[in-house]
Amino acid sequence: MTHLPTGTQACSALKSQAQNKVLALAVIKARLVEQSKHAETEKRNSNRKAQLGTGERSDKIRTIAYQRGRVESHTNGKRMKIRDYEKGEVDRLH
Repeated sequence: MTHLPTGTQACSALKSQAQNKVLALAVIKARLVEQSKHAETEKRNSNRKAQLGTGERSDKIRTIAYQRGRVESHTNGKRMKIRDYEKGEVDRLH
C-alpha cells in the first residue's frame, strides 16, 4: 500500500488481504504521524536556534566591566560609566 501524497509505502505478509490492508494502513498512519512530529520539532528547533544564536563570544551585545567601571556596547562601540548605566541611562549606548 502506498500513500500517494508522500510516497510512503507499507506492506504486510499475512494470508488475508483484508488484514494486510488494515495493518499496512496502520503502519502508514504511524509513519505519517511520526513525520509530522519530526517536521514540527525541526521547525521549533530551528526557530529557537535562530533566536538564541550560537552562544559564542561574538554574540555579545554589551560588556559590563565592574572592575574598570564601564559598560561597552559591541553593536556600535560606545562606552559609558557603570554608574550611569545602573541609573538606567541605557539609551546613550544605542
